[in-house]
Amino acid sequence: MQPQTTTTTFLAVDAYLEGELESRTRHEYVDGEIYAMVGASDRHGLITLNLAGLLSQRLPDRCQVFSSDMKVRVQTVERDIFYYPDVLVSCNPATANGSIVGTRASSSRSSRPKRPG
Repeated sequence: MQPQTTTTTFLAVDAYLEGELESRTRHEYVDGEIYAMVGASDRHGLITLNLAGLLSQRLPDRCQVFSSDMKVRVQTVERDIFYYPDVLVSCNPATANGSIVGTRASSSRSSRPKRPG
């Protein structure tokens, strides 16, 4: 009996990004393979919202707090990954123009009220 082989098709980054623009389901990308994201529970959503709110209030004004719809690319010599973290904090001015952090469709940046004083 011959052993069965499994063929895995790897998706190029450009094809993944193009597909994400049209897809109703978000996907994470890990080294050419994509993984569909599942919906979160009510409790998970509340925890994420509360955490983003607390971070937004406590971080310096130069920092931005993003929630779930922000896509983050992690690229190393050996790996190429896109994630949708629940909460993301960036204090890097380069993220203000979207060069490091991108959105799935439009920005979901938390509005940050100005602190008195």
